[in-house]
Amino acid sequence: QPFFVSRLEGVVDVAMSRNHACGLTEIGGVWCWGDGRLGALGVEAERALDPVLVDIPPAVAVDVWDDRTCALTSDGHRNL
Repeated sequence: QPFFVSRLEGVVDVAMSRNHACGLTEIGGVWCWGDGRLGALGVEAERALDPVLVDIPPAVAVDVWDDRTCALTSDGHRNL
């Protein structure tokens, strides 16, 4: 069921799985929310109803799977 997600200004892309989602901002920030078990959110949280900013270098792409997230940074590294 759709619901409003706060704090996502400047998001240009969203990747979603059935368990969690991440948004990529125009300046390379990655915000994630949902089920964080197994580290899928990139932060130490089992669950985040509101988006949390992931502490990685600026990203150019983000993708999610059921229990994983991958962000490609502008220097070509994969994080999360």
